[in-house]
Amino acid sequence: MSFSNILELPEGFACPQEYACRLAEWISDYTWVYNHHAVDFFTNPFWTNSARAEIAESWRAGILRGRREVPPGPEEDEVHDSLLRLATYSEVKDHWPDSLKAFVKGAFDMALPRDYRDIPDVYQALSTKAKPLDNRLVSGMSPKKRHEVQSLAYLIHSIAESMDINHILDMGAGQGYCDVVVAHQYFQARTENRKETYTVIGVDSSEIQTCGAKDRTAEIEARISKLKAKQKKTGIIEDEPSLIEGRVLHVNRRIEPHEILNDVLTEAIGEKADANDCDRLKPSGWVLCGLHACGDLSPTLIRHFLAMPDAKALVVVGCCYNAITEPPDDNLSVESCSGYGYPMSAFLKNLDSSTTFRPSKLGYTARMLACQATSRWIKDADMSVDNFHKHFYRAVLQVVVPRTIESPKLPEYIRGFLRVPANIIVGRLPRGAFSTFITYSRAALDRIFTAAANGRSDQVVQSSEIVSDEELQSVHDEYRARLVEISILWTIRAKLASTIESLILMDRYIYLLESGGTGNCKCERCKTSASSSLPPLDISLCPIFDPVDSPRNMAIIAKKL
Repeated sequence: MSFSNILELPEGFACPQEYACRLAEWISDYTWVYNHHAVDFFTNPFWTNSARAEIAESWRAGILRGRREVPPGPEEDEVHDSLLRLATYSEVKDHWPDSLKAFVKGAFDMALPRDYRDIPDVYQALSTKAKPLDNRLVSGMSPKKRHEVQSLAYLIHSIAESMDINHILDMGAGQGYCDVVVAHQYFQARTENRKETYTVIGVDSSEIQTCGAKDRTAEIEARISKLKAKQKKTGIIEDEPSLIEGRVLHVNRRIEPHEILNDVLTEAIGEKADANDCDRLKPSGWVLCGLHACGDLSPTLIRHFLAMPDAKALVVVGCCYNAITEPPDDNLSVESCSGYGYPMSAFLKNLDSSTTFRPSKLGYTARMLACQATSRWIKDADMSVDNFHKHFYRAVLQVVVPRTIESPKLPEYIRGFLRVPANIIVGRLPRGAFSTFITYSRAALDRIFTAAANGRSDQVVQSSEIVSDEELQSVHDEYRARLVEISILWTIRAKLASTIESLILMDRYIYLLESGGTGNCKCERCKTSASSSLPPLDISLCPIFDPVDSPRNMAIIAKKL
């Protein structure tokens, strides 16, 4: 399969730009939902203080059947079960208000289709033609990673073979999992007696990742060489299929725009490489790829693909939308946005759907929300409910902090530090910190107090000197029966994730459309938006992984025609 001009939009849409416009308008109707932080839930009550307080309160009352509190036990479990089913399956209850049902339906209907089983050609190709991973190549891979690598490796091979390309550049390669599979399980059969193997260069800016990838690749290739030597010596062919003798090279560096990719190849082979070796490997074209290219790396890959004459095809699956950068001000000229991850397209830069939401400016809260993966909530039900408890702990901590400020035992420098809301940052804590609210509060407060000391070890104060276990437990117990309210707010906000992610993906797709893309839309708006001065592009946006096993499953595929 050539993976050409694939784009499945929600029902009722045919034009990508029309869909992006309507999607932005729909999201704008619910900015009041995602702009309210669960951290501030008890200090700034969502149900009464949000921009649509009457609607918000009707949602709370509907889900809880009018109850103000739900203590731990079967009733709380029932609420959590209904929330998990709402998150994963968009299931609603008959007694819920119509406005909540409309929100849930809209969140489902407006998001890009994410199940590759609903695109027959894609699913058939990936499920029947992708080679099962050879056990000799999977060391270190989790089941999730194996699923992703199996599909992506075949996709890269399929595109490379259709375009007669045998050089792959993997940016953000990490441990090189996909690289070794492409190089050692796939080849192009040019004639009956001639196989063209792949040279894959994995590039990563992390020295630790690159060193790990080199060690892993060396171990695999040593195993292949040993097996070949044994077969040559004994003449005995093992039952296992032979691995292809492709080539995998690793480079620790950044790739700069407009640089010649052949120079990267020379560097990867090494300064002392034989000139004939370089000439033999000199490519006529490259496939650029990235599996879960984090944050700005996905937009960077797209820009590299367009800027580099040697780059003939692109396959990128993005992730970590929270790490995307945006212009810090309202200047959205092409020049001011060129180095940022969002927005990329001129269409979204110029689109303002309302006064409350500008699709040209998402903001950190929306980008963080786009990372949520509600498709997994039912499968990981225990973890999902644990996350409700974690959010509850953080919201209760926000109540503890002001009470701590009033403690006469608190040093004045910490008191001043805590009075600045932006300073109350907990960050990631070890799993053991969440065993009880007391252990969580100790870990969080100690971290905040340490930050207040600003590196002065003699100034560090332990939270146990300021607030007792009994005081912490008392605050926890005061709010415990309202944990379900945090769970409701977090679930409702998370339902927006797939629509915000869809807007980010459409921005990238439309950017490629504006850069010469043909896509599969023939409307006048899309035809006139494409640049006639650039080489035509064949572009696709489609899911290539199971959405439950791998929620970040949307691949952007582009080929220069």
